[in-house]
Amino acid sequence: MIKEILNFKHESDNIPTALGLSESIDNRCREIIHFAAFTSYFIKNDFFDDGNETPSNLTTITGVLEKALNICKTKEEELYTIFVFRNVHDHCSQAIGAYKTFEEETDVKERKKMEMLMHLVELKALSDDDDERDSLITPKDMFKKIKVAKENMYNFENYYSVIINEPKN
Repeated sequence: MIKEILNFKHESDNIPTALGLSESIDNRCREIIHFAAFTSYFIKNDFFDDGNETPSNLTTITGVLEKALNICKTKEEELYTIFVFRNVHDHCSQAIGAYKTFEEETDVKERKKMEMLMHLVELKALSDDDDERDSLITPKDMFKKIKVAKENMYNFENYYSVIINEPKN
């Protein structure tokens, strides 16, 4: 069944292309996972005061995966979302942790340190080769994605439209 979806192109160094999938599927699936993770976090925090009453589909990794798969439109998207889910979700978890810390940090000194670290990552991204820079997602990029997800919490297509039309760095 899976082999029917995939059309291997072994000469490609790019994973989605090597699997016979397009770059747009790669981008869309990664954004589906970002959206599912970020909106689950905000829904959980905005609507549930007690962690014990929060539904497990908002608090577990499988809940985020289920939400992501429900957004997918094709079998190819479902397959690739499962393929990249763990890695992308780990990045989302780190971004949410940083975002939460940054938003809640009241110590001015600590906030300045975090801002400086973010600026250093941005500078490094600007100094990298063009090929690497295109695929690099910086903390600033992730914070933008988090904010766009929060603004479009119930509509992935609106979120995706904003993200794909945002200029990168």
